Amino acid sequence: MLQAFIVVFREGFESFLIVGIILAYLRRIGQYQLIPAMYWGVGASVLGSAGLGYMLSKGVNEALWEGLFGVATIILVGSLVIHMWRAGGRIKRDMETKLSRISARSSKGWAFAGVFFFTLVMITKEGMETVLMLFQIHEAQLITGVVLGVIGASAISWA
Repeated sequence: MLQAFIVVFREGFESFLIVGIILAYLRRIGQYQLIPAMYWGVGASVLGSAGLGYMLSKGVNEALWEGLFGVATIILVGSLVIHMWRAGGRIKRDMETKLSRISARSSKGWAFAGVFFFTLVMITKEGMETVLMLFQIHEAQLITGVVLGVIGASAISWA
């Protein structure tokens, strides 16, 4: 339970931070009509990550798949650590720069789609990392840890 809690808490908190940055930026530049695109992107990424989890669960009991998922998890987490060392100080500015280019488009449909896909990609990355790491945990109380992790990440983010 503790391992699942830590995984979901960390990845959930990162996701909430990304959503917070996007939401704050859209409000700051007055693009309130693009906020629903962000929510749709979050919803689609949750569905996509759940779908990935379902697809991957079909092969979880096989040792080969578990090994491949473990290697994929190591690569994703390792690349995240290296990326955060390099880009951590400027990540907010980079996200705002990309969002400003997307939201400044003359077509509101393209701006909506841009914010939707930007959010979808950013949040789905976290969801995929979560799914891959959770497949490495073999505990009876996995669901309890996941639920508590989401609650904890939500509470910290809200605060």
